[in-house]
Amino acid sequence: MKSAARNFNSTVVISLLQSSPEVFELFDDVLLMNDGSIMVHGKREDVVPYFEHMGFHCPPRKDVADFLLDLGTDKKDAYIVEGGPNSVPYQSDEFAARFKDSSIFHTTLKLLDAPMQDSIVLADLKPFRQTFAEDLSTLFARQVKLKLRDTTYLVGRAVMGLLYGSTFWQMDDSNSQLILGLLMFLSMSQASQGSTYIDARTVF
Repeated sequence: MKSAARNFNSTVVISLLQSSPEVFELFDDVLLMNDGSIMVHGKREDVVPYFEHMGFHCPPRKDVADFLLDLGTDKKDAYIVEGGPNSVPYQSDEFAARFKDSSIFHTTLKLLDAPMQDSIVLADLKPFRQTFAEDLSTLFARQVKLKLRDTTYLVGRAVMGLLYGSTFWQMDDSNSQLILGLLMFLSMSQASQGSTYIDARTVF
């Protein structure tokens, strides 16, 4: 997922619970919610300083992800800094109100209000990426390649062609029995390919 986000310039949204520090470091943005309220939404590296400025300290050996999750529970009292701000938020709506007054929130609003670049807007995609002629050319080239690789089939077709050609060489065109016999042999030689063609038409 990291490779897809970097190489294709795409956004990956994942909901995690008790993620490891290595996984947490892979994210660019963090959205922390509690009881339907947004406690913070911003850059990963700005989240811890944001809560420390609010009066919550993350211990040096504490996982940042666990620290953020504890802020939404009764365990947040253990992170309150002594001698810090006079009042710290306790309820989810209080955290949401603090977030709306923060610089992170206003920076996010400016980014949302900024005009969108045309280069990152996806154009309306057609149901089919190729035209009928392009599809026909692709399938024809694929089938030719498959036939050329099947040497056993090619040798067999060549031998059968020589046998039919020598058998009906210079036959009387007015003799209907010979013509019907030729058509019968040709149809019998192609009958075995029926199942192969049907299997090739399967759409996965």
